[in-house]
Amino acid sequence: MPSSAEALDMHQKIITELESQIAEMENLLRRHGLESSFSTISSQTKNKVPTDLLDHPNAILTEKLPEESPETKKILTKCTSIQRNLIFGDYHEDVIKLQEFLKDKGYFHHPHITNYFGPVTEKAVKDFQTTEGLVSSGTPQTTGYGRLGPRTRNLIAEKSCRL
Repeated sequence: MPSSAEALDMHQKIITELESQIAEMENLLRRHGLESSFSTISSQTKNKVPTDLLDHPNAILTEKLPEESPETKKILTKCTSIQRNLIFGDYHEDVIKLQEFLKDKGYFHHPHITNYFGPVTEKAVKDFQTTEGLVSSGTPQTTGYGRLGPRTRNLIAEKSCRL
């Protein structure tokens, strides 16, 4: 069992990491012209370190910190950030991120997440693009329909970070 100083150090590292993630999300929201309520959550997170650790440096942490609320967990989930354009036939780790996002949103219906941008992924991208009003016809070459280009990547980032 960790000493109270070790436990406090561990909690402080977690808080620092969470604050860093919150700052990244705030920057992303600002870039997309969205408001942020992270500062309130950040101060609430700081208050979750038990004060008795500060008052009694030799005490041992025996109780768990309170569970994060579902809202806080959702906020602290990492945003889906895909850095490259993807098209049919691509093999890349970013395809995994894309498929996980599309599966989470109900568009990707293959039984397995892969790193291959095949027909199931292309259909899922088309369905997402159509539902979101980005594009609903054409080809990947003419309109971008069915490919992961900058507009679709930005919308995915926005949708995955939105509260």
